[in-house]
Amino acid sequence: MKKDINDIIKEIALRNNVRLSQDDPVLIVYTLHEMLLQEQQEQQNRLLEGFKSEMEALTQRWSDDTKAKSEKVLQASLDASKQTMVNVMQKNATETAQAVKNEVQKVPVMIADQMSQAKTLTYANIAASVVTLASACVVVYGLFMA
Repeated sequence: MKKDINDIIKEIALRNNVRLSQDDPVLIVYTLHEMLLQEQQEQQNRLLEGFKSEMEALTQRWSDDTKAKSEKVLQASLDASKQTMVNVMQKNATETAQAVKNEVQKVPVMIADQMSQAKTLTYANIAASVVTLASACVVVYGLFMA
């Protein structure tokens, strides 16, 4: 934006048909205006840098807050999953224990049934043995009496 004074004098002469000298008060106003613009630009740059720093800090804080909240949500989800797994495992263990108990309770009934069958078979064997003994006695008696 800063132009050479000679360029400004030439531009004014071309546009306005007015010739200015190097010590013309209009050029003093121009110089003051230029200095004020420069100062204002520097101040705006400082404000912009401050705003930029503040935005970066705010963004970092939001990022940290978001990360912390995400970690809390993730931890809560993990805790809920663990609790669900524990509940399912306890339920399965209870069901398994009940199934084993039911099967174990059936064993004495099965043993009693098998004992009853064995007893019946034993009585049948004893009866068959008595019949065989009686037959043998008849045969032996018949041999000696003849």
